[in-house]
Amino acid sequence: MDLLPTALCYYVAGGMPALVNQKMTKLCLALTGQEVLNGEQFWDSLKKYKNEEGIVVEIPAGTFYSFSQKRLTVGNRQLYEIIAMDVTASYQLSQKLKEENEHLEQMNERMRKYNQDVEMAAREKEILADKVHIHDNIGHLLLSAKRVLSMPAGDAQQEREQLLRLWQQDTTLFISNQEEQCCGGRFLDLETAAASLGIEIDYCGHLLVKDRRASDTLSLIVHECLTNAFSHAQATRLEVCLEEADECYNISCTNDGERPEEPVKEGGGLSSLRNHIEEEGGMMSITSYPAFKLSVTLPKGSDEFGKKYRVMVVEDQAMPRQLFEMPVDSSEYYELAVSIDNATTADIYCLNQQIDLVLMDVVTRQGVSGLDAAQSWLSRQGSVEW
Repeated sequence: MDLLPTALCYYVAGGMPALVNQKMTKLCLALTGQEVLNGEQFWDSLKKYKNEEGIVVEIPAGTFYSFSQKRLTVGNRQLYEIIAMDVTASYQLSQKLKEENEHLEQMNERMRKYNQDVEMAAREKEILADKVHIHDNIGHLLLSAKRVLSMPAGDAQQEREQLLRLWQQDTTLFISNQEEQCCGGRFLDLETAAASLGIEIDYCGHLLVKDRRASDTLSLIVHECLTNAFSHAQATRLEVCLEEADECYNISCTNDGERPEEPVKEGGGLSSLRNHIEEEGGMMSITSYPAFKLSVTLPKGSDEFGKKYRVMVVEDQAMPRQLFEMPVDSSEYYELAVSIDNATTADIYCLNQQIDLVLMDVVTRQGVSGLDAAQSWLSRQGSVEW
């Protein structure tokens, strides 16, 4: 028994040892500081090492032993058996495998985050380009406004009217750019675009869904199906149907164009649409027979159309400030919360009122920097779009 590589301990009910080999004695000494005096107590002391792999104990010498217990019947006598086996090699291998799996999961998580960052960077680059363009135009308009306002009123009537039109055009463009970022686009100009392509959009069902996210996704679906109906099917009619269930919307799009000769392969547009739908918790499927049909199940949300985003305008010159206020007041999605001329008090209004968007000049009254004010607020709160 003492020559066996396996550690053995046999005891009767109550814990009295019946047989303990030399290997088990050494393990008990290493773990408890004493020999096996009571089998039940020794087994109870091992239970604290239990994990998903059973009871595996690291001995101070750097080896790992797996302990197990079972009940035996020898004649009319009940015995309990504790066995300990050296599992150092297999345990270290399993730990190494576990570490590698954790490392792979971390790499996958970094890759997922990287893909999200790439997509976000691309969108931010496009938005930044639009904002730079609009900002440059507004800068030129400010210089022109200063020149025109310095001219006698009778000599500059035509220039004033032209300047007003340009201001309205640029501020409306800025607001619509913000609406697109916040609302993701809706059904604006879809029918006009379809008509220019010679396609009629036939809607069935109640398309004015109650939550904005679902409406935005629906507009993306219609836009993509319209593009494909023109590019691949030479269709003249696009049918869009929507059914509202208790917890979801069921959307389908078909056209009267040429039937695909083989299963549709998802390119960039359809793949992006599928990613967007799945990120919203929905499902998308495409069938080719007997005709092309795109089907989407989209969960309901809670972002209702009735909500308007509250806007604060910060501009020290009266005329530009009024020109910023005009498109906000006429917008379907925005309402003017407050209009001030100094960035110093902007953060106070943001704290005391519900402000969602701030339109602020770079330099405001008394030379206060709008950029510094925005940076200060974002570093402390960051919940308002500047």
